[in-house]
Amino acid sequence: MTTAVERVTLGLSLIFAAASARAAGPQVEILGVAFQGDGCPPEESHYELSEQGDRIDLKLTRFRVRASLGHESCTALLHLRVPEGTQVRLPRISHGGVVKITAEGTAMLHAIYSFKANDQASYTLAKAKRWRRGADEAFQLDHALTGVASACGGDFKIALTTFIKLDTEELSRAHLKNSRLSLHLSYQACSEDDRES
Repeated sequence: MTTAVERVTLGLSLIFAAASARAAGPQVEILGVAFQGDGCPPEESHYELSEQGDRIDLKLTRFRVRASLGHESCTALLHLRVPEGTQVRLPRISHGGVVKITAEGTAMLHAIYSFKANDQASYTLAKAKRWRRGADEAFQLDHALTGVASACGGDFKIALTTFIKLDTEELSRAHLKNSRLSLHLSYQACSEDDRES
């Protein structure tokens, strides 16, 4: 007969084993991330792969505008290696930040995403968001993507270019900051058709 302590110990062991099994699933390998643009100088921009391998976070400490006609841009170039026998899908990309506009005018975030798997032709998507006077919020924009996937194993290259712009009459009381960009990943085993393509 097991004691209460032994039962608790066994339960904890099973929990940790399950967590380890989830973390041990297929994961992309990040071969490189390059930041370009005034909005994301490399020394102040960082990236991180989640423990489960299901999200890549880009942290942009300098990507903001505060002037009446201010604008900035940031391009992140990611080179990923997909495990053999696995396909990675990218169901959404999200932007997080803050915006405030108290005067007449607008703020805009415009994103262009490009994807290239192995030697296949690249393809590009564009998304945009505009705010008007009265906006004062922390935001998360979720851009849903359809059909964005890697090949069955191999290289997966992603280029993310984001433009932020303020067009407002009042300098000191308007700002827009995009401090985080997240790529959400999912994994699936390759089908026979995927393996042959």
